[in-house]
Amino acid sequence: MLSAKWLFRGFYLCFAASAACGFEMVNMQVSLKYETDKASDCISTVSGLDLCAAVRYFEVATVGFFLLAVALLVLGAIKQERS
Repeated sequence: MLSAKWLFRGFYLCFAASAACGFEMVNMQVSLKYETDKASDCISTVSGLDLCAAVRYFEVATVGFFLLAVALLVLGAIKQERS
């Protein structure tokens, strides 16, 4: 099993990834607002990308990385307490 030090490093990495994905999700929502013709459109007129799919992807990634960070934090705290 990993030591508490490595679990906490994994926590920091996952927390940073969660923050980056959250920022990118907000960035995609801004693009969705300004790069589409109607509010119901999902395809960017600038890049041709499906922005709704990108927003959903980053929502899932943000939550996933955050939950993994919490799990690593809990495991690290338990491991450190036992040492």
